[in-house]
Amino acid sequence: MRLTQLRYFIEVAEAGGVNAAARKLHISQPTITTAIHDLEAELETALFHRMKQRMELTEEGRFFYSQILQPMAALQRAAEDTKTISRGKNGVRLGAPPMIGRFLVPPILSEFKRSYPDAELKIIEAGTDELKRMMVEDQVDMVLMIGESQYNIGFEQYALMHTQYAFYVGKQHPLARRYLREEGFAPLCLQELACEPLVLFDKGLYLNQLIEQAFANEGLTPDVVLSTSQISMIKELTAQAVASTFLMRECVEERDAMVEIPTELSPEITIVAAWKKGQALRPAALRLLKFMQAMGRHERNRRREIAGAEEQNI
Repeated sequence: MRLTQLRYFIEVAEAGGVNAAARKLHISQPTITTAIHDLEAELETALFHRMKQRMELTEEGRFFYSQILQPMAALQRAAEDTKTISRGKNGVRLGAPPMIGRFLVPPILSEFKRSYPDAELKIIEAGTDELKRMMVEDQVDMVLMIGESQYNIGFEQYALMHTQYAFYVGKQHPLARRYLREEGFAPLCLQELACEPLVLFDKGLYLNQLIEQAFANEGLTPDVVLSTSQISMIKELTAQAVASTFLMRECVEERDAMVEIPTELSPEITIVAAWKKGQALRPAALRLLKFMQAMGRHERNRRREIAGAEEQNI
């Protein structure tokens, strides 16, 4: 039994056929077909039901797949780590949800690489729930996420910065015109927000949990018309007043043609760097953590200066 056979078996099982697996692996179809046949002969059982358009795992195939999946992933990680060590470089895998990654990943990538040119930094973007799973399974070393989440048990974390979710509408939205016209504008209550169509990031983000829970506490359901991973689409639909949205303030720029509207639902949050509890961080991960700590201190000092200048102007 060879590792290549096991790899081809997993790819065919996940792709649902030899052709799709061959395209993904960039190898010939007969090579995969022969490897699968040899594997079945060695195991003395059929691993797939072969149908006209696809291949599905047999009961024995499903069992075999469940038994080899994690060991194969561990072998792949070991191979990648060994290659990294052999090149004399340290590697670190950082996970970031789309909204946080929007404004934190670019400076981390540019400044960290400038400060540590010998370090290999890989960014993995996914929802918070998926990134936590990857952290537990050692597929990422560290994750940027919201520190207040009740599901953070089992992780070490370091606070990097404080921010706030806010409600945004397009400049031509009736709420924007009302907000800009009225003095003493009262924050919108959840009943009013329930009437507004929302476009949000995909499921798995902490923001979605906050919104759903806040509405559920009042016996309401938010009117989410679209969930997407594309922040450009969220901003475009909001700017056109097709829908409204909740975003971190750092994600919104003046050119986005969006107006922040005060609401009862504007939770303050803390962005943290998190890693698995009890896990010793590798040298590159420690470097990255120290770098992000310094970046967080710089951002806090900058905000204090801005707040001080605004108070003096008042």
